[in-house]
Amino acid sequence: MQTKKRNRIKLGLAAAGSALAMAASLGAGSASAATTAWSGCVSGDVCLYSGANGTGSVCVWGRDMPKWTDVCSWADEKNAVSIWNRGTGGAGTYRHVKFYLGDNYTNYYACAAQGFKGNTGPDAGAPIRSFKWATSC
Repeated sequence: MQTKKRNRIKLGLAAAGSALAMAASLGAGSASAATTAWSGCVSGDVCLYSGANGTGSVCVWGRDMPKWTDVCSWADEKNAVSIWNRGTGGAGTYRHVKFYLGDNYTNYYACAAQGFKGNTGPDAGAPIRSFKWATSC
């Protein structure tokens, strides 16, 4: 059942993506409180929110993150409940984001196609611990 759930999440995330793409950047991550839904997420980054529908605190990155709990102030105590992949670029570039439940890209969870903007799953969200940009989901 867990595999079916992960596949549904992956398919849902992939289906929500658009034809735009992401070239991985070298920007540093940051954390802040989102004042309005989906705020604080700039073009070229992936943003993880502690609340549903882009609410709560947000952490923002434009590069691979092998252990995001080290750089996101709320990640040890709260799950990522919503995600916005604002990557940019063309086909064949690093425009999708693969999420993992373990540090250093272990225990694959789901992939967010470029443009995905939505919740990670059930009310409590997902205990995402690492993620990296990818050319496909």
